[in-house]
Amino acid sequence: MWFKMEIQVIEKKDNRLLFKIKGETHTFVLALKDALSKNPDVDITSYEIDHPLIGVPEVLVQTKKKDPIKVVLETIQEMKKNIDSDIKTIVKAIK
Repeated sequence: MWFKMEIQVIEKKDNRLLFKIKGETHTFVLALKDALSKNPDVDITSYEIDHPLIGVPEVLVQTKKKDPIKVVLETIQEMKKNIDSDIKTIVKAIK
């Protein structure tokens, strides 16, 4: 069963975005941070979770010039493409 994540923007300035992702853990947030760090438009990306069991991840994205919301959305789309490709490879290998 899938669940929804809740996104709460804490701070949005010109090229800086700080947001929380309720319903997620290190698994997704670390993958997002790693993908963002490979994006040439990103200057800084990090995240923290205050409490390992009940904490809500906070993600920081600072871009060079580009709108950070646009960069996050583009990065998530790229992650989805990679996951879809990986699934096809796995399915092909196990048939």
